[in-house]
Amino acid sequence: MDPINLTAQKRVPKRLKNGDVAKVVFSPLDPLCLERYSQFPPLGRFVVEGKKGTTAAGIVLKLRRPE
Repeated sequence: MDPINLTAQKRVPKRLKNGDVAKVVFSPLDPLCLERYSQFPPLGRFVVEGKKGTTAAGIVLKLRRPE
C-alpha cells in the first residue's frame, strides 16, 4: 500500500520492511478478543511482538468469525 494515501499497489511483496504499510490477514492460534476499529477503537488495535521487540502494529479493519 502507498503509505501516504493508503491506496493498494499492484505488487505483492514477500516481506515488509520498516515503515511499510500493508493490509494483512492474521489467524491467531489461541482465542483473541478483537473488534473492528471503526466500531470500538480500544479493542480494534493490535501489536505483534517478536524476539527483538515490536514487529508490527495496526488496526482491525474486518473480522471473520471462526467456523
